[in-house]
Amino acid sequence: MIRSLLFYIAATIWLFIVGIIFSPVIFLPSRFVIIIVGKVWAGGTYYLLKTICNLSVVVKGKKFMPKHSAIYASKHQSALETFMYLFILNKPVFILKKELLKLPVIGFYMKKMGMIAIDRNGGIKSLKFLLEQVQEKINDGYSIVIFPEGTRTSPGKTVDYHPGIAAIYNLKAAPVIPVALNTGMFWPKDTILKKPGKTIIEFLPAISNELDKRSFMEELKKTIEEKCLVISRN
Repeated sequence: MIRSLLFYIAATIWLFIVGIIFSPVIFLPSRFVIIIVGKVWAGGTYYLLKTICNLSVVVKGKKFMPKHSAIYASKHQSALETFMYLFILNKPVFILKKELLKLPVIGFYMKKMGMIAIDRNGGIKSLKFLLEQVQEKINDGYSIVIFPEGTRTSPGKTVDYHPGIAAIYNLKAAPVIPVALNTGMFWPKDTILKKPGKTIIEFLPAISNELDKRSFMEELKKTIEEKCLVISRN
């Protein structure tokens, strides 16, 4: 618990240091903000996590990560994967709820990075905006990160996947890469406690782009959930 508290204090200080030092970067195009600010902040935060909490991340399945744009559909168990994807992936853009843009410092930078912020209660209008933004970002060489469950879930649990991922899949704009993990076992949600060890983030083969909506949703969920169970048992 003491190590976890120290990590939060150090990570908060690091966030504000990066936010201040790199503030001139906000005048550059969003891709440079992601590469410079995003990776520096995420890399530094990961260093603090390893050093203070003795918690490291093992990345598997790198061969399934395209060199070009991709849509990463990831399991979501903790805050760890949110900053690790900034560190691991090339030019990632997250799909997130618009309320997150109101967070101090990081919200400002997320907006500048071009994150796709949506109104969950916006209905068809929000879906149309989402698809337009996804297509535009992929055309510009970015990759998309989406959490199909829409919220963090504890290890071994799942909720229905939101249909937005199926709509994105139907664009056929880029391959959909499932991502399984067990981060919730070491960084549980709704607690500040961090457990030492090696957590896993594993990229899986792309889902076939020839499936109908229902088959895609079933295949995506089955692929992610089954691999998460395997990872959690290791």
